[in-house]
Amino acid sequence: MDNKVFTELVHKFGDKIYTIAYHTLQDETAAEDISQEVFIKIYKNFHRFRGDSKLSTWIYRITKNTCYNFLKREKKYREMDDVDTAAYLSNEDSLEETMEQKYMHLDLHKAVGRLSPNLRLSISLYYFNDHSYQEVSDIMNIPLNTLKSHIRRAKFELAKMLEIK
Repeated sequence: MDNKVFTELVHKFGDKIYTIAYHTLQDETAAEDISQEVFIKIYKNFHRFRGDSKLSTWIYRITKNTCYNFLKREKKYREMDDVDTAAYLSNEDSLEETMEQKYMHLDLHKAVGRLSPNLRLSISLYYFNDHSYQEVSDIMNIPLNTLKSHIRRAKFELAKMLEIK
């Protein structure tokens, strides 16, 4: 692979790879390390890409597998770090409403962090990264109906954790 092509891949996919890694691992440093590891794998194995799927699907699958291997090695499931929700909140909200929304948002992200890795990744890719069901199915390399089942199960578990009826 030539350096120019590799640099383009880093610019095009770097943020998405980091986001997937962060949502899966819930650790900024680990997500950065995994992102670098993924790009090393892409560089070393680019000749193996057959074109059977989109390049992005192949890259996201490498990311997912690298994250799962990391989790297997570490055998730790950490709660997601608190996230800055200011970007999601309207400037017109009162302070009380803003704080209430912020705590609800943090509760949701903490609850997502307690899901199993497969459910967490399904929810993160679909809701937080705005991928379609088919794209998430391709990225995770699972059948579409399995993905839909994962998302239903994740929503049920989140509702239980957050006591939503």
